[in-house]
Amino acid sequence: MAATGVGPDTAAIRIRVFNGDREPFPSNVQILYRCFDGNQKSRFNDFRNASEVLLPNLPVFDNFGDNYRVIVFTKDHEQAGFHPVKVKAGKETSLDVLMIPNDGAYNFNRAPFDGLSAIDPQVPQILSSDLATDDAAASRWTDRFERQPPVAACLLNLLTITANTSIAGGRQLLGFLRQIVFNRMEQDRIFCWADGTVIQQLRQKPETPEQVRFVKADSSLHPGATGSVKAKQFAEANLQVTFHENDQPPADHPDWTLLELDIDYFDDPGAHFFLEVIRNSVTKSLTDPAQVLALRWMAERRAGRDFDPLYVIRPA
Repeated sequence: MAATGVGPDTAAIRIRVFNGDREPFPSNVQILYRCFDGNQKSRFNDFRNASEVLLPNLPVFDNFGDNYRVIVFTKDHEQAGFHPVKVKAGKETSLDVLMIPNDGAYNFNRAPFDGLSAIDPQVPQILSSDLATDDAAASRWTDRFERQPPVAACLLNLLTITANTSIAGGRQLLGFLRQIVFNRMEQDRIFCWADGTVIQQLRQKPETPEQVRFVKADSSLHPGATGSVKAKQFAEANLQVTFHENDQPPADHPDWTLLELDIDYFDDPGAHFFLEVIRNSVTKSLTDPAQVLALRWMAERRAGRDFDPLYVIRPA
């Protein structure tokens, strides 16, 4: 039986829009919905006082024309969207879109130090392994998210992604991490010491579909790097792991290797260089962890999973 709003030769897209709390917008908020097919022809362009809209009876072409593009906009929020939304005849496709408030404020109420185990039980140990007590680690973490919210958000993004990333051999990537280098954290990347065997595992071919494939990546924009790999998982917001094998590890851990973790907005190398690297160089801006959150959340939802780095973004 065909889904509601579709015939045997048409498709439908159900769009659900969420705010920075990752909750549906209330019904008194007017949202502009726009939808284009893969031929760049507009198929819907209208306002609705609803956080969920069904676009029915969309044409199906059985070629690139089925790669639809969806854009949503509402007042005081950054425009958001997703591409490609692939449609199939007789099927309804769901798309969840996250909109970040303009000049939004990070809220870490769900991320006290003793609550970070919600990401993974290993996280508190990774964040405290260079300190004598958990109290010292908790104080350092609180100071970081109070003084440098974007840096703390970047760290939570990357810890959540590594916790959710299974690599060749079947282990989660987070399980290889040993110690965060707090004095080298930025809002667009972190450095951490890791079990040195992780490099070989990241270069191996996955044995199962659940394991994420990593491919060789350009390391020229990472000073001191000895190599780099990038996850081939989503169209946007993929993890890049860069190796710094020439950095001297702590004396009591000679088997550790320094890793640099960051997220690229775009999977395509050209788009990454011209739309992200060049823009950041011109504007002197860094990759925005709020945008990483939105892009990764949408990509994970498309894959049927959640992405919860324990912070939200609310209007300032």
